[in-house]
Amino acid sequence: MKLVKLLLLSAIISLGSTSILLAQADKRIQRLATLAKIWGEVKFIHPYIAYRSIDWDRALINAIPKVNAARTAEEYSEAINLMLGELKDNQTFSFVKTKISNDGKSASEPEPVKLESGILHLNVLAAAKYTAQSKENLRNFNQKFFSLYEQAKSVLIDSRTGENTDQNILYDIDYNTRNIISEILDSKITLGTIRYRLHNGYPPQDGSTSGGYYSGFTTDAPVGIGKDFAGAPKMLPMVILMDKYSALSPLYCGLQSAGKAIIVSESNDLGTEGHTLEIGEGLMVSLRTAEMVSADGAIGFMPDVLAEKGNAMPAAMKILSDDKFRKPEKKLNASSTPQISQKDNTYAEMEFPNSEYRLLALFRFWNVINYFFPYKQLTGTNWDTVLTKYIPQFEANRNVADYRLSAGKLVAEIHDSHGFFSPPRLKNPPQIFLTPTVEAYAENQTYIRGVLEKSSGFRTGDVVKEVDGIPIDKILENFSVRISASTSQSMMRQVHGYGIFRGEKDSKAVFVVKGLDGKIRKVETVRNVAANDPRFNDFKFSRAAKPVISILSSGFAYVDLDRLQPNQVDSMFKMIMKTPAVIFDMRGYPNGTAWQIAPRLSTKVQPIAALFDNPLIEGKNISDGEFSGATNFTFSQRIPKREHGEVYKGRVVMLIDETAQSQAEHTALFFEAARPDITFIGMPTAGANGDVTNLILPGNIKVSFSGHGVRHADGRQLQRLGIQPTIKVAPSIRGIIQSKDEILDAALKFLKQQH
Repeated sequence: MKLVKLLLLSAIISLGSTSILLAQADKRIQRLATLAKIWGEVKFIHPYIAYRSIDWDRALINAIPKVNAARTAEEYSEAINLMLGELKDNQTFSFVKTKISNDGKSASEPEPVKLESGILHLNVLAAAKYTAQSKENLRNFNQKFFSLYEQAKSVLIDSRTGENTDQNILYDIDYNTRNIISEILDSKITLGTIRYRLHNGYPPQDGSTSGGYYSGFTTDAPVGIGKDFAGAPKMLPMVILMDKYSALSPLYCGLQSAGKAIIVSESNDLGTEGHTLEIGEGLMVSLRTAEMVSADGAIGFMPDVLAEKGNAMPAAMKILSDDKFRKPEKKLNASSTPQISQKDNTYAEMEFPNSEYRLLALFRFWNVINYFFPYKQLTGTNWDTVLTKYIPQFEANRNVADYRLSAGKLVAEIHDSHGFFSPPRLKNPPQIFLTPTVEAYAENQTYIRGVLEKSSGFRTGDVVKEVDGIPIDKILENFSVRISASTSQSMMRQVHGYGIFRGEKDSKAVFVVKGLDGKIRKVETVRNVAANDPRFNDFKFSRAAKPVISILSSGFAYVDLDRLQPNQVDSMFKMIMKTPAVIFDMRGYPNGTAWQIAPRLSTKVQPIAALFDNPLIEGKNISDGEFSGATNFTFSQRIPKREHGEVYKGRVVMLIDETAQSQAEHTALFFEAARPDITFIGMPTAGANGDVTNLILPGNIKVSFSGHGVRHADGRQLQRLGIQPTIKVAPSIRGIIQSKDEILDAALKFLKQQH
């Protein structure tokens, strides 16, 4: 009995220890995820990154082991500060959130305004609290201030607010102080302003794009206040006390630049635009988001007198009591800060990066998608969870194949058929060989579309049920997890182009197939066909045998948009102009002809063809307490104006299927806008549109994604749905292997019924 109790106690202790270890692992992963978000926000928002030479990747790499080793919240905060310290910015740091003491005692509020020894004292925080109580208080305050101003010899404005975040109070501080300063100014002055980073989409890391994406620095236009006429009463000498939390920095910066006031502070970096984040475990992070620009173009806002801690008020009083009070001379600092390239290091030499650099790959991709992927809300996943899901996977990679598989799976999470994953060729690539078959997908089944060796035992039209004892559905699933596809039809098109029955050279493969006769049989073959075997070219789908433009025997026109060139458009219209209907075949990828064709299909003047959503990130107006995110810059795209030629007035049909993607789908949008009565016949398109951009992961892995969000002109969703056919026609396996074009046949049948 004692033995049983001991064993039970041991089991309980073991379970308890396991629970503790799991909790510690979860905390570590969550900390790394938070580190990734902080790193990403600084990368795209912090102004220093734009023009200072900072190895921000290295800052992350150095911090990761420290985060992993952190046992306490304080050590975790130190690890974050190790990374943030690379910025050399005393306004960007992690700190422990302090609790506000409430011991029942309340310090007496200073008077909002008073006159002592000829010095007019204004406490902006006390004034805001007083005037916020009633309109009568506001009137009384203004009357008292201006009455005392007439008697004063100088002015001391105490603008220190501490960590006061009450937005109503801050608004009243701004309103009261700005109005007072405007009244007592003896000339017009230009205020300071801010500059911050702006991203309109994500510029590609490799090559160019038609999306027009860009990043830059932008400076808000400054405003002016004060009197603009001669004879205004001379302004009294003024000293302004500030702390790093003080509001109204543009106003005070303007007064300083104009020589109207002396700034005294215990902080050497004023007017910092930023926000704070709560990151859990009682920790906060303060992040700079913008920089002050003075009226003379100087960058930054520094006090004229830097006082020792606790000595700001005495320093200010000493200045005002000095009979030789002198206003500061204007400081002309160089404002030229050329931006540096934002191209990421590809780490091409790292075929298999170490753990920290693999996490860099994850964090880099996650942040780019988080800020710049216009379809993030359509991924079907809470994007935050992707970080914690993949951190353990990337850490566990044992070799380059594991790393590339994890990265491929990560990219697949965006469910975007523009999510191309392009790693460089391995130094020692594995030798992959295929079975003597060409696979395709129809009727929701994998079938054999072509046979390279007639003696193999395969027949065209065979439906694959299993291979080497593995059901075909499982084989497709294993490939699907590493492919980014917007829709199921796009997924199956891509999967069946990968050689899904691949394996080692001369390895045996046992198939179970179902023939067109309905009989199940087993086929044994060998994987001995190289992936680049020229015999595969014989089975590539091509319409080259048909003319690009033709008048069919039915009298209807046919145009293959996959092959039609821009210089053929005018001759095309001449040929088809008198036909009762035209069939535009948009199965494939066009050559930019929609911009020429669409205007000649409609009598309407430049109708809207598509709506665009562009991720737009500004380093200002970011709310405290949360990580920054992108807003959308929305604009419409119209069909070009018709410059010449007649309008085609016959009926318009477009053939579509899963091979139509991106520009092909955009062509459908143009035609749809030009001819709302267009008839789409076939199968849904791929469902991926928006000018492509890219980033590079460590190991020189290029990853692409849709950079623009594109919708129908009426706002309907296109991404992850595709262009939907008016008349759905699903090609059959039997029809495909017999070289029938069932979609074209359905279009001809439809048109004959209409005429």
